[in-house]
Amino acid sequence: MDRSLEPESSEDRADAALPDLSDPLHFGEHMDAVYQSQDYQAALPLAERFVARYPRYALGWIVLCGSLSTLGRQDEALDATHRFIATIPQAAGGYRAMGRILVEQAETEAAIPHYERSVRLDPSDVGTWRSLAFAHAALDHLDEAIDAFDRVLDLEPFLEVCLRQQIAILDRAGRHAEAIPLYQRLIALEPAKDYFYITLTRHLTDMNYLSAAALFCKRAIHLDPESLASRVELGLLKRETWHLEEALKAFMQAHLLDPGHPVPLGNAANVLLDLGRPDEAWRMTDRATLVEPDKTTPMSNRIFTAHYDPKATREDLRAMIDAWVHRFVPEDEAPRAFHDPDPDRPLTIGMVSSGFMNHPALALSLPAFEALDTDTYRLIAYSDRRRMDFVSRRLAACAEIQFVANLDDAGLADQIRKDKVDILIDMSGHAAGCRLRIIPMRPAPVQVKWVGGLFNTSGVPGMDWLIADAIEVPHGEERWYSERIYRMPDGYVVFCPPDESPPVWPLPAQLKDRVTFGSFNNPNKINDEMLGLWARILHRVPDSRLMLKGAKFSVAEAQEVTLARFARHGIDAERIILRGFTVHSDQLRTFNEVDIALDPWPYSGGLTTCECLWMGVPVITWPGPTFAGRHAASHLNNVGLSDWIVDSADAYVELAVSWANRVPDLAALRQGLRARTAASPLCDGPRFARNLEKALRFMWQTGLAEAGLIDPASVTHPTPDG
Repeated sequence: MDRSLEPESSEDRADAALPDLSDPLHFGEHMDAVYQSQDYQAALPLAERFVARYPRYALGWIVLCGSLSTLGRQDEALDATHRFIATIPQAAGGYRAMGRILVEQAETEAAIPHYERSVRLDPSDVGTWRSLAFAHAALDHLDEAIDAFDRVLDLEPFLEVCLRQQIAILDRAGRHAEAIPLYQRLIALEPAKDYFYITLTRHLTDMNYLSAAALFCKRAIHLDPESLASRVELGLLKRETWHLEEALKAFMQAHLLDPGHPVPLGNAANVLLDLGRPDEAWRMTDRATLVEPDKTTPMSNRIFTAHYDPKATREDLRAMIDAWVHRFVPEDEAPRAFHDPDPDRPLTIGMVSSGFMNHPALALSLPAFEALDTDTYRLIAYSDRRRMDFVSRRLAACAEIQFVANLDDAGLADQIRKDKVDILIDMSGHAAGCRLRIIPMRPAPVQVKWVGGLFNTSGVPGMDWLIADAIEVPHGEERWYSERIYRMPDGYVVFCPPDESPPVWPLPAQLKDRVTFGSFNNPNKINDEMLGLWARILHRVPDSRLMLKGAKFSVAEAQEVTLARFARHGIDAERIILRGFTVHSDQLRTFNEVDIALDPWPYSGGLTTCECLWMGVPVITWPGPTFAGRHAASHLNNVGLSDWIVDSADAYVELAVSWANRVPDLAALRQGLRARTAASPLCDGPRFARNLEKALRFMWQTGLAEAGLIDPASVTHPTPDG
C-alpha cells in the first residue's frame, strides 16, 4: 500500500524535528535545552535514546537521572544513577546525581559519601560543594559544613545564600569572629541595605565589640532613619555601655516609629528601672503587654521586676505567674518519653540559659559542673548568647556548648530531643533568655529548675523539680511552688571565687575611725522602704557612711535622684558615696573600703553576697518572703554566719548598730572571713557535685518509677555527702 499521502503522526513530526541522533553534539545540545527549560516529560525520552546510543556520554545520564527524579519516579532514578556510575565511574555527575536522589529520599547521611566522591573528581563544581555543605548542616556536622561552605565561597565569594548559611553555622559552632568578614561581603553585595548592618551590629554586640557595633548601627540608621530595628539596636548598645538617657531616647524613638511593637516599650522599661524610676518602668511594661499580648517577654519582665516591689504580696506574685502560664502554655502537656529506662546508666544533662558566661547563673554553678563525674554525666549547654569569655571557656572544658539563639522554642525542643537529653535544667526562668515555653513540650523526661532566674516558682506544667535548700524554701512553704522541692543538704548553689582576687585589707573603720556600710547589689533592688531603713542606721551610727555601687550610679540623673531620696530622710549627701561601673577586678578591690554590707529587701543579693564574704565583708540580711529574698540567708548559713540573719526591720537596724560599735570584733571577723568562706560548703565544688549527682540520680529514678518502668522501692534515696 502506498502511504506517501497519509498524514504524519505527532511522533513522526517530533522525530523529524529532532537533530540527527548520529550527531551526538547537536542532539545533546537539543536534549539539554529541553531539560533546562524544565520540560522534563519531553526531556526524558530524549535522554533515554541518547543514553542507549551513547552510554559513555555523561550528559545523557545527567538528564535521564534528573528527569526521572523530578518527575517523582525515584526508584527508576536510583536505578539509572547506579547504571550511570557503573558505566562511567570517573564521571563526577553520577555521584552528584546519586547524592541528590538520596537527599530527596531523606537519606542525607548516605548521600554525603557520594557528594564527597563527586567533588574529589571535580573540585571546581560549586553546586556539589554547596549540596555537600547543606547536607552536613542538616545533620549538624558543623565543622564539616563550615569546611564545605568555605570551598563554595572560595569558588563563588559572593553567593548570598551560602554567606548567610555559613554565618549561621559559625554562630552555632561558637566560631563567631570568623563570621565578621562574611558580613562584610554581604554588605559589599548590597551596601545600601540596612538589614546587613543591623545583623552585624547584633553580632558584634554579642561578642562585646561595642565600638565597632556602634559604627555599623549608625550606618544602618543613616540608610534608613525610620528603621525600628536599628533604633532598638542603638538603645541596646547605649544601655550596654550605661549611657542610659541616650538608651531611653533611642527606645522611645523606636516606639514612635511603631507604637504597636512591644520591644521598644519593654526595653524602655528596663532603662527606667536602671534609672531608679520603677513606677514608670512597670507602667511601661504593662503597656508592652497590652500592645502585643502573645509575646512572653513583657509579661516575664513584669514578673521578674515585681519581685523588687516591697508592696507585692506572695499572692500577687503567684497570680502573675499563673496568668503567664494561662496565657502562654497549652493545657495539654506532652507525655514523658524515656528512650532508655535504665535507672543506673550514664545520663545526658542539658542546661538552657542565656547566662553561660561571666554571669551569676554560671558563677554559682560552674564548680559543680567541673566536678561532676564525666563517665556518668554528659553535659550539654544550650546557650542563647554567642558571647564567650573566660568563664564560658571553663564551661566548654566540661560541657558541649550549642548556640541556639537562631532556634525558636519548638526548634530548641526538637534539638534537645535529638540529643537524647535525660534531665533538662532550666537556668533562665522568667529572666533574660526565658525558654519556659519548651517545658510543657517535654523535650526531656525529667525537667528541673535551678540557679539562673530562680526567684520563685516557674509555675509551668512539666517542670518536675526545683533545686533549693532548707533556707530558700523552708519546710511548709511547698504550697507556693508548682514543682516538687529538692533540698540540697548545704546551700542550693556553689560559689566560684574569682581567679585573681585582691587581698583583703584591714578593716576600714580602724583606718578611718568611722564605719562604712555598703551595698553593691543591683540598684534596682533599692526601694524607698529599704532606703529608709538604711537612713535609720546612719542616724544611729554618727559619722558613718554608706557606699552604694552599681552601674547606674555612673549616670548623673541616677545620682541626683538617689541623693534626693536620702535627703528626704535627713541624710546629707556627704554621707552617701556613689560609685558607678568599674571592671570586675576593681569592683572586688572596692569591697576593701566597706566594713559591713547591707542586703536589700525583699529581693536579696546572691552572687554579690558571696563576693562580699570572699572579700571579708559580712552581710546583714532580713530574708524576704519569696525565694528571691532568701539568697543571702542561704549563703550566710552556709559559711556559719546565721547570726547575721534577722527576722524584722527593727532587728536589721539593731544588728547593724551593734556591729558598728564592735570594731575590734568586726576586724577579727574580717581577718578570717575569706579562709572561713573558702573552707565552707559554699566553695566546695566536689562536695556540691557529689550531692548534685545524687539529686539528679534520684530525680531520674523517681521519674522512671512514676512512669511504671521500675519498682518504686528500687529508687536510691540520697544521703548527704560531706
